[in-house]
Amino acid sequence: MEKIIPKFYRVSQLVEMLNVSKSSIYLWVSQGKFPKSFKIGGGTSVWSDQDISKWLDSLNKSDEG
Repeated sequence: MEKIIPKFYRVSQLVEMLNVSKSSIYLWVSQGKFPKSFKIGGGTSVWSDQDISKWLDSLNKSDEG
């Protein structure tokens, strides 16, 4: 059985990927409009690929509807 290794994004990667500012991401998190990050040690916050994919899917569905 093949192991699935989860992928995580740092805020700088999300800024580049989504073409938004860090402050927009943190604002959306505080408003409940974006997935919450979690700490992986040393004060580093990350977001799971799965959470970001679900969020992007929900945006696409709301655009279609």
